[in-house]
Amino acid sequence: MENDIILKCESVVKLYRQGENSIYALRDVNLEVKRGQFVMICGKSGSGKSTLLNMLSGFDTPTSGRVFIDGVDINDAPEKERCRIRNEKIGFVFQNYNLLPILTAFENIIAPMQIGKRQWSEAYFRQICDRLGITDRLNHLPAELSGGECQRVAVARSLIGQPSVLFADEPTGNLDRKSSDELIELLKMTNREFGQTIVMVTHDESLLSIADTVYRMTDGTAKNITGNL
Repeated sequence: MENDIILKCESVVKLYRQGENSIYALRDVNLEVKRGQFVMICGKSGSGKSTLLNMLSGFDTPTSGRVFIDGVDINDAPEKERCRIRNEKIGFVFQNYNLLPILTAFENIIAPMQIGKRQWSEAYFRQICDRLGITDRLNHLPAELSGGECQRVAVARSLIGQPSVLFADEPTGNLDRKSSDELIELLKMTNREFGQTIVMVTHDESLLSIADTVYRMTDGTAKNITGNL
């Protein structure tokens, strides 16, 4: 049903101009994500997958085409509304964690809520920290945490606002295999237990089987390959 679709892009094009040359990063991309799905976007370096993620998350705007989150065209909305959507409806897990070194794990997790002057649920905070296994690390600075613990804090930060969509850009790229496997299990858990919609970019073909839907990027185009894995 249409109201089950939480994220959609229609005929999205991203064009960069270098002098007289035109470079297409995205070519007529169409994509749909249903509420509660775990969607992966895969492809080789330079295929356009991170560019697409930036369009879907509102970090960048397409040259043409439309992107909808919860039925709102995020590129047609006024800037104030776009900021509200990014703050309230989008969570993001970065490859390099992007934790502030002078803040404790607790302060890093709630920072987006404080910046956006939003209320947050202490019960939900405790729940996600318990499930992520970081409750006893909340008073530590990032430098005092392992890479896996930093990634768990980053995941908690992305979840605290209960976003409509959680985006993850190559989140396992800088992790060893053990930490990578743990992170994927954490994302699967948030999808399963919290009903969190997740859109993840990866180049790791071994991860694709856990997704509900998979899109493969090739030269700026996206193809649904879910039934062909």
